[in-house]
Amino acid sequence: MANKIINQDTHIDVSSKNGRQNILRSRANKNQENLNIAKIAWQEILSLPDSTEILKDKNEKVTKEALLKSKELSTNSKITELNEVCRNIALAFNIIYKNPIHYGLSFDEEINISDIKKLIKLYINSDTALQIQFVTDSSKQNVDEKVQILTLNKYVENIIEEFRKPKKDDKDHLYQGEFHTIDEVRKIEGRQNLTVRSIDAIGKILVNNKTYKVCNFIKFAEVTGGHQSQQVRETEAWIAEADKYINKNIDEVIFIAQTDGRFAESHIPDLKKLVDNVDRNFIGSTSDIISFLNSL
Repeated sequence: MANKIINQDTHIDVSSKNGRQNILRSRANKNQENLNIAKIAWQEILSLPDSTEILKDKNEKVTKEALLKSKELSTNSKITELNEVCRNIALAFNIIYKNPIHYGLSFDEEINISDIKKLIKLYINSDTALQIQFVTDSSKQNVDEKVQILTLNKYVENIIEEFRKPKKDDKDHLYQGEFHTIDEVRKIEGRQNLTVRSIDAIGKILVNNKTYKVCNFIKFAEVTGGHQSQQVRETEAWIAEADKYINKNIDEVIFIAQTDGRFAESHIPDLKKLVDNVDRNFIGSTSDIISFLNSL
């Protein structure tokens, strides 16, 4: 049950079959939640005594991770959002460190908690449009994939087992046209670092009184970039591995590559040309996937 994707998060929006729109709305909702938490943390920072030490790591850098080790902060009963307090202290410190003259300091002066408080007060007195630029970025909080899975679970009509994240003991990697655990692949290859494709979600659907397992490879890319281009190459590898499996096995397994976002979707026509077994190996946006699965 731990791997089942349940929509208990108020920021998740699956009000349409359009994966991209659902993701962007959900990200915006999550950013607002993050702002609400940040506002609590900002007030808690202002309540800290001016004697509060700003811990640094072994490289003399102020990071959230270093600050989380501070007993002074971790044992402060007034702090309810420790992670966010530490993140904001580190962020404010590094903003001041880069441009100290704008905060009444020289490049040689030590930055202390009172300086941090001054910047935090500027956050608090700013417009919401500026405040939200200083919160945790929701694009780095695993919102996208969850939205994509939940959208399938809502709109695919013939589901008998909802899409979920693979369990630890699932053979959730495609390698040479077969299912393996990651440990099995490492043993075969004799090394730890692998380019083998993992399955992002598994579900089951009923087609003509037959149960089909659906293995899902999920990507979201809105704009171009190095990481996004790597995603295209990974999708190409997924398609190739899925075709290898289908060529080896006559069974009830369907492979889908669910790709949303302007950049990702722009590559769908070319990626479709790489597919050999179009009945069991499908690539498309979330709405395309829904239509495909509902048409079987």
